[in-house]
Amino acid sequence: MIKLSYENTLDEVIHGFAAFDKKYRLRRRVLTSAVYAVALFFAIQMTVSRYFSEGVILGGNLVFGILIIAVIIFMTVSMWRQPKATAAKIRKNWLLADESGESENYEAEFSEKKFEIISIIDPGGTYEDGKPRDKFRESQVIDYESHDVFEDETDKMFIIYADKRRFFVLPKRCLTQAQCDGLKDYFAGLN
Repeated sequence: MIKLSYENTLDEVIHGFAAFDKKYRLRRRVLTSAVYAVALFFAIQMTVSRYFSEGVILGGNLVFGILIIAVIIFMTVSMWRQPKATAAKIRKNWLLADESGESENYEAEFSEKKFEIISIIDPGGTYEDGKPRDKFRESQVIDYESHDVFEDETDKMFIIYADKRRFFVLPKRCLTQAQCDGLKDYFAGLN
C-alpha cells in the first residue's frame, strides 16, 4: 500500500486537464467535425442548387439552407472552443477559491484492488463567533474491477485517468524519489 499527501497548483491542474482532454475527447471532436463537414457540404450544395434553380435570394428553401449552414458552423466552432472555455472556468474557480482563502490538499492511498483520493478542503476564515471554520473531507474510491484506470507520467507529474470523466494529478514536486519509484512500480503492475 502506498500513501501520499500532496497539493496541486493551478498550472498542474490545467496541464492535467489538457492531457485528459486530448486522451478522451480529441478523437470524438475530430470524428464529429468530419460528420459536420459532410453535412455542411450537402447543406451548401442544397442551398446553391436551390438558389440557381429558383433564382430567388430569400426563398423559403434558401433561407432554410442558410440557417442549416449557420447552425453547423456554430456547432463546430463551439465544440472546438469547449476545452478552452473549460480551462478558463477551472482557472476562474481556482482564483475565486484562492481569493477567499480556501485551500485544498489531498491524500492518496493506493492498494492492490483500488485507490482512494481524499480531498481535504479548508474553507478558511472564521464563523461569526470567531471559531475557525471546519475542514471537510471528500473521498473518491476507484476500484480497478469496475474502472479502466490509466496513468501517464510526465517529468513533473503523474496523471491518473479514472474513467472518461475524471482524472487526478499527482505532482512529483510533492513526492520523494522513493514514492515516485513506488508509484511507477505500482502502475507497471496494473498493466
